[in-house]
Amino acid sequence: MLLVVVLQEGDAAYMPLSLACSRFRDIVGDDNFKNQAHFLWLESVACWKNKWSHYKQLFWRMYSISTCLECGFEYKCCTPGYAGKGKRGELQGIYSETFHPGFCSFHCMQISSNELI
Repeated sequence: MLLVVVLQEGDAAYMPLSLACSRFRDIVGDDNFKNQAHFLWLESVACWKNKWSHYKQLFWRMYSISTCLECGFEYKCCTPGYAGKGKRGELQGIYSETFHPGFCSFHCMQISSNELI
């Protein structure tokens, strides 16, 4: 049931669910739950049953949560592959690459590089 909520609402559902009760927080905070939700979302934007195994190895990767070096906020760091906000059927980009490693956005990277000058 919680997976359905996450797929309908996307990544934004994690916070309200974790605040609902401690049991929900434990479930949605578990890496296995996050992996399952991520791969169910991925199946909703790309038909993986028709892809060959080499393609899956290259682009079926789990994201990680990182802390921005500039603003200190946590962000979803996507390895090259499919990118989105976890909402069923919604896709931001097929081949996502981190053009600003260590930063949540290009803006934060620019601020940091201007401080070095």
